Amino acid sequence: MKTIRIYLIALLSFLGLASCHDFLTENTGDLDYVRTIADIDELLVGDGYLTTSAENPVMGLVSSQKIGSWINCMDDDIEVFRNKSTLVFSAWEWHYRFSKDPFIGCSDKSQLSAMQEYEDKTWTSLYKQISVVNLILEQLDARFAGDPQYNRLKGESLLLRGQAYLYLVNCYAKPYTPSTAAADPGVPVKLTAPIEDKDYVREPVEQVYAQIVSDLTAAAELLKGIENKSAYRAGATAAHALLSRVYLYMQRWDDAINEADIVLKDPRYALYDLVGAGTLSAENPAVWSKSPEVIFTQGPLYHIGFAQSYYVTPTDLYNTLFPEDDARRGIFDSWPASNYGGGPAGGYKLNCKHATSEGLGIVSNCLSVRLPEIYLNKAEALANRAESNDEADAAALVASLRAKRIKAGGPIDVSERGTALIDAIRSERRKELYQEGHRWFDLKRYAVQTKHPLRTSISHKAWQLDDVSVYEGEFILPAYDPANPGNWLLPIPRREIELNHGAIADNDRVNITATK
Repeated sequence: MKTIRIYLIALLSFLGLASCHDFLTENTGDLDYVRTIADIDELLVGDGYLTTSAENPVMGLVSSQKIGSWINCMDDDIEVFRNKSTLVFSAWEWHYRFSKDPFIGCSDKSQLSAMQEYEDKTWTSLYKQISVVNLILEQLDARFAGDPQYNRLKGESLLLRGQAYLYLVNCYAKPYTPSTAAADPGVPVKLTAPIEDKDYVREPVEQVYAQIVSDLTAAAELLKGIENKSAYRAGATAAHALLSRVYLYMQRWDDAINEADIVLKDPRYALYDLVGAGTLSAENPAVWSKSPEVIFTQGPLYHIGFAQSYYVTPTDLYNTLFPEDDARRGIFDSWPASNYGGGPAGGYKLNCKHATSEGLGIVSNCLSVRLPEIYLNKAEALANRAESNDEADAAALVASLRAKRIKAGGPIDVSERGTALIDAIRSERRKELYQEGHRWFDLKRYAVQTKHPLRTSISHKAWQLDDVSVYEGEFILPAYDPANPGNWLLPIPRREIELNHGAIADNDRVNITATK
């Protein structure tokens, strides 16, 4: 994509102003700013990794390196609480309503003057990250191949690229379907740093996934035996964890199990006993950077602003997913309709799932890998493979997780088998990874699973609130249809299509209107 050329030019001119201030000048064009391996390390930390911090969700729209601030408002776990001329709701409103082009439909543009235009920051931020990583990889191979830090920096860079492409292909393309992946349009793939004067195309989903697997596999090998410095720096275990997710998405059950096993054998990570954690609060959250469950994290935390006053978990869903004996119930606060002038019947907002202070260590809700996911990845793969003792082993994994989540006397053991076991695992995944960016991707991939397909529509009720609430109706996204996925795929940015002279085809989305 030609915007990548723009990003590299920006790197050569302005990147140093952001975090590598000594490296780059306005006239730099030959990369002489990279003099030592420490310079590479600084460039990687400053511009290769996405900044992890507690962000106002609106800022995710106006600044760079902000990913998927809208991802949790499209699935079936939330309901709009109010719309009263607020920037937060206006910015996400058209994602919530499954608009044909949610990135240009903001209803309150008067409040978006700082943005100039509401654009797709996820696409641009991830491809900028990929451009930085490609630049680093080129310099490492050309100038620092024998350096003791070579393996670590190259491994981290490859993992970041693999994770970026994994997010891109799941946002903008069909879920991986073994029978059609070779033909389904994915996303453009760029693996080199030099600026190229050519039009890019959408590579097939199969090719994108092959590149992701290649990057993550190489990263795992390069990082083997190297201690990652913190949860904010990628290590070999993070690469294996992401591979378990990738293979799960690809329905390669054996590979997903093998990668999960590598992660589960790492003694540094363990399930956090949420039952014994006491009352959860901002000072005692469920997830923080030094939790024994957190394997890797990068990118912003959005859900605190997301869940506060604009979108809530409906009361009936809250009670269904998190009964009284589930310690995860403690991550929510009641949010009655009387707050902020009325509206729907109220609900529950996330309050203390993730740490929000830098002192405790903020963890992204969109781009993180936690150990419970690995338990669930392996359980799902085992249940789908269903050989020998697979189902019993899958049930045991879910029970192990529940033992750290369900209070004394509550249901821990899993007796279901067959499709019922699959349903139980999916339910546990929904609870454990609640508003962590997984649900939208999971619903897409469930729809194309060979053994246990699940296709469900999503209904979002909408209100306009002024002095009184006015019910507008339901915006319904039909169940995923592999032949016509429609608004389950995000639109390709218009600028990208124009810069590539139409070589990149857009996804075929439609206008969805409310029904009462």
